[in-house]
Amino acid sequence: MKKCLVLTVVLSLALTSWAFGGRVTHQGADPADHVMLVSASPDKLTQSHFRRIYWDGVKDSTDFVVPQGRALVITDVDFIFTLGNSQQNKTLSLRVNGRTVTIIPFQLDGIGYCVKSHMMNAGVIVGSGANISAITSGPGQLGNTFLRGYLVDTTVVQ
Repeated sequence: MKKCLVLTVVLSLALTSWAFGGRVTHQGADPADHVMLVSASPDKLTQSHFRRIYWDGVKDSTDFVVPQGRALVITDVDFIFTLGNSQQNKTLSLRVNGRTVTIIPFQLDGIGYCVKSHMMNAGVIVGSGANISAITSGPGQLGNTFLRGYLVDTTVVQ
């Protein structure tokens, strides 16, 4: 039984790699399609837009917009929140073109601070031409916020 399971896994990985031309990551996407976005204005108190950081560390100088013919699947969100009230419950809302698409609850510690890493198990799909922003509830400061995911052709998500 173990040999059969191992063989199945190895064949699945080999076929996936072949289907993507040998260039595939753990998420089944071409490495060039992986996207990491960082908040463009971490000094703002509650809202931020995002800029892309490339594999070599270069950061775009303009806000990220999903390229035409592509969709972005957001898989992970990491953020820091400071200067809030002790033990307060808060939310981080991700917005696409100004509309909330997901809400991440979090609680501040005894000094009004929170570092959170959130896996978006179902993912959030953001369509072509859309821009993404994040906003938090109440007093405090949203620090660096990172979104991770990958681009897919829109024919894949239709």
